[in-house]
Amino acid sequence: MTKILFFNYCALPVYAIILIALFVKGAVLGRSNRYFILLNAMSLVATVFDIMANKLYAVRPLSHAEVIAVAAFEYGYFLLHNLTMPVYQIYLIHVMKTEFLFKNKPVMILLNSLTALIILLLITNPFTGWIFTVTSAEGYMRGRYLILLYPIVVLFFLFGVTYLIRYRKLIDRWKWIAYISLYAFNVCAVAVQYFNMHYLVEMFSKALAFLFIILIVYRPEASLDQSVLLPNWREYRRHVKNILLTKQRVEIAVVKFINANNIRTYLGEQRYNKYVRNVAAPFVELLRRSKLDFDLYYEAPGTLYLIYKEPPADFNIKKELNDIYRSVRGELSEIEHTGAKLEPRVLIMNCPADLDNYDDIIHLGHEFYGLTSVYNTITYASDIVGSKNFKIESNMDSILERAITENSLEMYYQPIYNIKKKRFDSAEALIRLKDKDYGFISPGIFIPAAEARGLILPIGDFVIEEVFRFISENDLKKYGIDHIEPNLSVAQCLQPELADKIKELQDKYNIDPKQVNFEITETFFDNIGEIMDNNIRRIRELGYAFSLDDYGTGYSNIQRVSRLPFAIIKIDKSLIDIIGTPDGYAIIKNTINMMKDINKQIVAEGVETKETLEMLEELGCDYIQGFYFSKPLPVPEFMEFIKNNNK
Repeated sequence: MTKILFFNYCALPVYAIILIALFVKGAVLGRSNRYFILLNAMSLVATVFDIMANKLYAVRPLSHAEVIAVAAFEYGYFLLHNLTMPVYQIYLIHVMKTEFLFKNKPVMILLNSLTALIILLLITNPFTGWIFTVTSAEGYMRGRYLILLYPIVVLFFLFGVTYLIRYRKLIDRWKWIAYISLYAFNVCAVAVQYFNMHYLVEMFSKALAFLFIILIVYRPEASLDQSVLLPNWREYRRHVKNILLTKQRVEIAVVKFINANNIRTYLGEQRYNKYVRNVAAPFVELLRRSKLDFDLYYEAPGTLYLIYKEPPADFNIKKELNDIYRSVRGELSEIEHTGAKLEPRVLIMNCPADLDNYDDIIHLGHEFYGLTSVYNTITYASDIVGSKNFKIESNMDSILERAITENSLEMYYQPIYNIKKKRFDSAEALIRLKDKDYGFISPGIFIPAAEARGLILPIGDFVIEEVFRFISENDLKKYGIDHIEPNLSVAQCLQPELADKIKELQDKYNIDPKQVNFEITETFFDNIGEIMDNNIRRIRELGYAFSLDDYGTGYSNIQRVSRLPFAIIKIDKSLIDIIGTPDGYAIIKNTINMMKDINKQIVAEGVETKETLEMLEELGCDYIQGFYFSKPLPVPEFMEFIKNNNK
């Protein structure tokens, strides 16, 4: 009898450990998690029933009460044990997000019929004795037609294995192996137990399979964002791929908090994470009350992705989101009184009606708030997808490839006015992209896209060479232009050979280094390291000067500016725009005075009115750049402008 009970006793602690681990790991939310908990609970109880039944009929003859008890335990065991396969199949269907494929389909009718047949055989067993009998003298005895349960289990086995093979692409390799292991373990256990009923290994083998699943599948570090305890960005992308592979029809609501970084800085990491958890809680609660089948995901620093399908007829996502936001505001009023108020923007996508491409879905989820009015709290993808900007964003790879290979990049030059000399004596070199399909594309769109795709280096090289070519082909000094100002990107300055490239171009085009003044943005120096520092030093040794561009948009301080190699400081347009206010005027006045005290020259960018020009001139600004004088111009128009205005 020890041999009979040994494996069942081993199974008990394994099931207990699995259930405890699921709760410790927080794997209790979501329908698939609940099915997995149910599976383990069913198996645990079935194992207990099997142990109790074996204990009772170990000594015969059995009393009448013991016969009833053994029969009850056996019924419980057979019911729970044989229903494991149907429940496991439902679990797989939910965990792989394919419920819609089987709803009201013949295959599900068959599976439900087989499940009903198992229950029917057990219900009628007291009258037929087909599955088992329990008598006082013999104890437990297998019934003549117990074998009927085996083909049913085999059908579930075949369906499950076929299902996992067919939808192999929906999960990664190790998860697939973990899920199919249950069938492998069960086949071995059934074979052993059928031919030797003294070795009850089925429950132990199932426990091992479930343990394998929890070790491989239920890894919070892989699937949960540990800071807020929500399924992470990786899981969201996997779900989107599954949606497209299986051609599901779903809605995706993207809730993006556009000031999340600022709030995180303000609150600190721990308080911010708690804040996000409090924000997510009303989503879960309200949507659960609406009986919506949904999945919620989180992407740091502040984006929630809600995927749901087949909402009830009276479900209104816009109303639900408004209710959720009001609930969030109420919960977080104490924090918001301190000034930490999240600003949500919401995108609602119908898939595949609006979008049926993975990259487009991911991209739109990230960028939608920049493709619509800043006043739109809730945006529908259908209103964006047909827009020119979205088409440009979606085709940016081919646009950039054409730009580099077909020379659709072009240099424009914006004149810079010298207040003291009363003429234009320099210009900023600005790159423009004119695509054959989409026309002019804003640098604010294609430059970040090029940086993200690793294409900024060939574009940066193009800029430097075109500027050197332009200087060599035009006698700029004849028209009063002392130097041209091209921009250097961070990526360029991380190239150890940058100074050598510039020296080669200098020799190739016979350029005087004094005719070139490289611009570096203020945020450049947040990334400065040994390579950058060495590049700047070597470029300066060649005779080139540097300007600090976009001053006022980063975190520069006067100490850092004073020790960096800048002859010119360019004040960003965002500061110039507020010069008409008392505070803005004071800021610019003090900025100019500080820079003058450390012998820097000042360029005011983005000047558009005569009043702004006069105020800057009064404050001692050296140079003016902006639409008041001229927009950026292509080479022929720039040269014509200089000829006409520098007489």
